[in-house]
Amino acid sequence: MKRTAFGEPRPATFDEIAQALDEVDLLAADAQALVQDSREEEDPFTGWTAEISHADLGEPTFGTCGFADRDKLVSGLKALGIGLIEEF
Repeated sequence: MKRTAFGEPRPATFDEIAQALDEVDLLAADAQALVQDSREEEDPFTGWTAEISHADLGEPTFGTCGFADRDKLVSGLKALGIGLIEEF
């Protein structure tokens, strides 16, 4: 899994998103995801990204790398159990 300079996770797959949720001690049922169009960003963030955080507290937060398909990203987040998904 990719990481920021501060060691924060930057998952690039759905398995890595599940690992990142465990790492930051965040249950998918308690999480929200803000899906953003990042097609103008540089690799590895090109495509569609999600900022994932606790739905009520806002923390912890981590962002994903870019996914090529918005619909697959949203359906994958739902499959992980993240029910609150907003798109920008």
